[in-house]
Amino acid sequence: KETIMNLVGWMIINWRGVCTEGDYIQVQNYMGYVVSIGPMYFKVYETKRLDQHHATGRTLRIPNGLLINNPVLTITPETSLMQYQLTFALGFDADVAMVLAKTQSIIQEVIQAHYADHPNYTEEALAEKNKIFAKMINLKPMVTAKISAEKEKSLMVLTEFYAYPVDSDELEKNFWAKVLETKLVRGI
Repeated sequence: KETIMNLVGWMIINWRGVCTEGDYIQVQNYMGYVVSIGPMYFKVYETKRLDQHHATGRTLRIPNGLLINNPVLTITPETSLMQYQLTFALGFDADVAMVLAKTQSIIQEVIQAHYADHPNYTEEALAEKNKIFAKMINLKPMVTAKISAEKEKSLMVLTEFYAYPVDSDELEKNFWAKVLETKLVRGI
């Protein structure tokens, strides 16, 4: 029975294009980058998050039959935009309006510099590729503040933006470098 389920799963993978080599995939508690797809199982380099630099070093062989009855998350890292969040705490004595405006300026500058020559990081390119998805997202980063549930007497500044997974680490590094450079937040 398992052999038949795995062969049917393999046919579904190939027929429906569920995933291809190089895609990030998550099925049940398994996640990682697809290395190869065979008739009985597909091989995945396990990761703890959507980033090739966070591989665990383990290789998983996941039975194809698992794809038949389970939800599957598949992301092509070079072409799929994902939402990312960066947060930091702020004391109530801070000039919140200034910090929010400056944070908005920093994340906008970082993203514009990174994607300046990227033809697919535009509203038009998104609409051309997927009209429904393009209506659901806004490429302009959002910065908000909310009272922290964990830390007394502090606000959390939340920065949300869309990026390609292959770029997320670099964008985050550049954002924090700019935050520190501008001395936006004391004590980080």
